[in-house]
Amino acid sequence: MKKFAWLMIPALLLGACQQEEPQKAATPTTKTQKEEPQLHLSNKEKQLLATKVTERMGGRPLVRDSEEQSGVMYADLLNLNDSKQEELYFLTKTPTGYFEEIWGLVDGQVTQLYSQMIRVTKTTQRSLVTHNEHVFLGATIAYEKDGLKQLKSTYQHVGDQKLILDEGIHIELPLGSNEPTAASKNLVTDEPATLAEYEALVKSYKVTQTLLKNEQGVVSMAVPFNAANAKLDTIYKQLTGKTYQVKSNVATISTEEQQELMSKLAALSLFHENRTLANMTDKELSQYAARDIVNGALRFFDVHFTEIAESVKTIEGFVYIGYNRNELDPLMEEIFGRSVTWQNVSLKNSKLPHDLIVSKQYIYLPKLKNVPKATLPVIQHLVPISANEFYVELAFYKLGNNPLGYTEDTFLVPERMWSEDMRRAVQRSKPKKGYALVKKDNTLQIEKIIFDETLSYNELINTR
Repeated sequence: MKKFAWLMIPALLLGACQQEEPQKAATPTTKTQKEEPQLHLSNKEKQLLATKVTERMGGRPLVRDSEEQSGVMYADLLNLNDSKQEELYFLTKTPTGYFEEIWGLVDGQVTQLYSQMIRVTKTTQRSLVTHNEHVFLGATIAYEKDGLKQLKSTYQHVGDQKLILDEGIHIELPLGSNEPTAASKNLVTDEPATLAEYEALVKSYKVTQTLLKNEQGVVSMAVPFNAANAKLDTIYKQLTGKTYQVKSNVATISTEEQQELMSKLAALSLFHENRTLANMTDKELSQYAARDIVNGALRFFDVHFTEIAESVKTIEGFVYIGYNRNELDPLMEEIFGRSVTWQNVSLKNSKLPHDLIVSKQYIYLPKLKNVPKATLPVIQHLVPISANEFYVELAFYKLGNNPLGYTEDTFLVPERMWSEDMRRAVQRSKPKKGYALVKKDNTLQIEKIIFDETLSYNELINTR
């Protein structure tokens, strides 16, 4: 792991020159200081790692810790696994914490060597440290628990798809005392440890960059944004020879687009069936329209259907309302993302003659006496996963009894914008959670909706 060992050679040669020719010593020193470290990577390996940077960054800037958006906060090129090859380190902000990942080259392929969520706790911390010219991931924290002061330092490297502990000591001290309790130990040998040993260990490691730090229980990125951005520029130039270019901002979605998205999601959410829309046949889409849309998901909003009902007919004693296809079809195409060749639908166990009847001019849907209430999805988190794709975490709600303080449009804004009256007016529905994958090109299009499940950031980036 002695990636900087080559720097010592000119230094030793310089020392020898100083003894024989002291007047020539200054010139090579200045030149050495200006030289950038050379990577232990072939041009092909550099290209492979550069592809991973491009994929993670997507031509976007780093994310500041103060922003609501998720994304990469810090990137570095380090040797963390003794391979004599540099690995890519990424620290990413997510809705639930921070995600740490390391990518390296294995058998000529870019492989994820380690990934882990760093959840926000009162003792969350992460630093890059060096020791004997080696680089480690370190964490040194101090906190109080059960009337005792806890001191803990750990230093780890990457190996076998996880972090391997190199050195670490945990010291437990009664408040006001320097005498460790019996719980204090060396985390590697499991032997008793002294405060002096702990202090010596901490002192032997040099903190080169504090990435996350805890201040009174609040975790924040300790790397100044400009410094993190400069580091990204440096590694990108080392890998490609070019300066990193921001091609587009982190993908955003406006309040109006969130309203549009939730309106479309409402049409998919009544019966809680997992769906990948791109794979649905015309028959399945016709069945979906007959079940979900007619039974209340869009009728809840009472805007799309009542204005385009032009025909009524009775079949076997059941009243059917005909909706003008000139107006209805474009609406359905917007929800489905494609045009649909409609088919008559008779749902299993249905008591109706037909649940959807197709004619050239109209689509007939039954007039129901009791329309089930729609389950309304509310966006909890929006995570950009590419320049035009989002992961959307959802919570599902239904109206409570005698709701006050809301309008139907209130459901079409993020929960953080609700009034207290609105919060009291609703109750969570089952499933409480779910997610959708949404593509944003010229319009917002739902590609997939899944119920009773959410994805961690790690799962998201590794299952797509």
